[in-house]
Amino acid sequence: PLPAMTGFTTVEANLPATVENKGWEVELSSLNVKGEGFSWRTSFNLSLPKNKLIAFPGIEETSYQNTYRVGQPLSVALLYNYEGIDPETGFYSVEDVNQDGIYDQEDRVVTRFTGREFYGGLQNQINYKGFSLSFLFEFVKQTGYKIYTLPPGFMGNMPAGQAEVWQQPGDTAPVQQASQSIDAILANNNAINSEFALTDASYVRLKSLSLGYEIPKKFIEPIGLKQFKLFMHAQNLFTLTDYIGLDPQMPGSISLPALQSVTGGFQLNF
Repeated sequence: PLPAMTGFTTVEANLPATVENKGWEVELSSLNVKGEGFSWRTSFNLSLPKNKLIAFPGIEETSYQNTYRVGQPLSVALLYNYEGIDPETGFYSVEDVNQDGIYDQEDRVVTRFTGREFYGGLQNQINYKGFSLSFLFEFVKQTGYKIYTLPPGFMGNMPAGQAEVWQQPGDTAPVQQASQSIDAILANNNAINSEFALTDASYVRLKSLSLGYEIPKKFIEPIGLKQFKLFMHAQNLFTLTDYIGLDPQMPGSISLPALQSVTGGFQLNF
């Protein structure tokens, strides 16, 4: 990193780090049924990526000392140990590991992987006489960040759970969103840098669906047509997930998710 006054906030450099990338990729395709006027084909793919920082000599003297850990994946998160809601104050609480009264990198003793453990897709293509049906499911197993970006007391679109505020000593509400005090803001910042901020962001999504019908030639040739086909195509019809954010495909992001769309039409060939 560089001071902004230099004109550039970062500079590219080759660093003496060694990164290992490996994994497994599996692809399967089967023709399940093939008969007169009917066929059904299935395709499946699965990827299991692995990533590790093998070595980084002198990492302690670089700006990456609090970002990466040798022997850990590059997408590792260095976090505080979350201890829950303080019933006396209603503030989030994280562990002060060295008991020095300061929350800093020395207290971030929890390492969590935030990338994709595996992902893939399942596609089916079915044809029956003039009908055709194709659909693709994608699936991802991953851990991602919740959307708790705004400090307590600020207005903005937030998850519905933010309405469950701590009100009096003894309450164990899961969030604190009513107070604008500096203590509440600091506690919130600690929480979003702890295990509290991570959640299961796995999902299964019907990525695409296509349906078509080609009218038999005996009905269209008398009117001078070679082909008359009707079709419908849909994307992102539904998603199955326990993730509470906007889009599990980009966990932690406040960007709008992929749009759901349905289009249709017909094709004529003379």
